[in-house]
Amino acid sequence: IGLEVVSLPAWLTDGLRDRIPGAELVEATAVFDDLRAIKDERERENLRLAGRLTEVGIAGARDALQPGMRAIEVSAAYHTAIWQAVRGDARYAGMRQAEGLVSVGDGQRPVEVGPGETVKLDMQVDVNGYHSDVGRTYCLQPAAEQQAIYDALSRALDAAIGAAAPGAPINAIWQAGTRAMREAGFANYSRGHLGHSVGLAHHYEEAPFISATEMRPLAPGMVLSIELPYYLLGVGSYQMERMVMVGESAVEVVDTLPFQF
Repeated sequence: IGLEVVSLPAWLTDGLRDRIPGAELVEATAVFDDLRAIKDERERENLRLAGRLTEVGIAGARDALQPGMRAIEVSAAYHTAIWQAVRGDARYAGMRQAEGLVSVGDGQRPVEVGPGETVKLDMQVDVNGYHSDVGRTYCLQPAAEQQAIYDALSRALDAAIGAAAPGAPINAIWQAGTRAMREAGFANYSRGHLGHSVGLAHHYEEAPFISATEMRPLAPGMVLSIELPYYLLGVGSYQMERMVMVGESAVEVVDTLPFQF
């Protein structure tokens, strides 16, 4: 019997062995990963709704930004915008929760929103058990160095998404994004992955991951979050992330919120 043994508590696997002593329990996480990577139309619609709700919340947080706000207040604006959007809208009847991480500054210490402090939003919404993952970054009166980083990340994200063609190997996305950052002058830019599959909420970040070694082809039905995070002490924290759905001949970008620093 194939199970995701690494994801199950010991009491459960022990209980299964007691109840079916003649069975061999086999680690089959890779099989389930492959099955989950392809979403049917109902799953894709849940993820599409979740992605669009996430950008509604991010836009609400963006519009509420004022000097002196704390991260928790920015997060509250995000949640408020989402719950206002879903009230009385039957399309979002399956919306279960909104979550995510808001950080202000470079992460060394708590700071308030103000000139020269980046505001990073890495946010999710759960619709019928399927979660989104979308990110944006803002700054009041960014310094020239902060703007240059933002512009490079934005162009690199475009390059990464441009490499996401049906049938292309997943690592082509990683290569395109990483190469664009390094060609922009950020020779030290290096990440283990530049995104991941999204789907069931309790798995959060699903396989496959957009890494240098992931050779599986992009297949119709896959839903991925492509991201280019960057953290630089003394400058700020950035998250640039979009959701894409792979079709038969093209890739659909779910979120449409403009990238404006």
